[in-house]
Amino acid sequence: MEQFKRGLNQFWVGAVFGLCLAISLVLLPVAIIMSNINDVLKIHEISVLVDKVSTVFDKSEQAISNAKAALTDFDNDVVMAMLTAVQSYQQQSQPLLSAEQKQALKAQIKEQLVTQLESKLNEQQITFILSVFEKLANTKKGAQSLPN
Repeated sequence: MEQFKRGLNQFWVGAVFGLCLAISLVLLPVAIIMSNINDVLKIHEISVLVDKVSTVFDKSEQAISNAKAALTDFDNDVVMAMLTAVQSYQQQSQPLLSAEQKQALKAQIKEQLVTQLESKLNEQQITFILSVFEKLANTKKGAQSLPN
């Protein structure tokens, strides 16, 4: 009986060892494959991130070049005309109460500004000046703090 117990113990030791060996032979290749897949996914994520960053950089570079092009060839008369238009809007819109009246006044002053600048500037520059006019006109202080 003692030999049977030793034989049974040896059987179980061998079975557990064989099972561990089989699991390790299966799990090691699976782990290596998963590691490679993970590396490929990280490389893909990095390439997507680089693409997004380069796209944002290109758009920023284009916006900066557009702003530079819009800012070139401005003389003092153009800037003063825009500032005068902002001051005129601020002064005339003070007594007005409704938003519709202010919008109509802003549209009228923008039209006057465009007709005044059409001979001096191209369309991109006029658009830039109008955007600056909008930003200054929409602020609470606007051109009130600017010198007369």
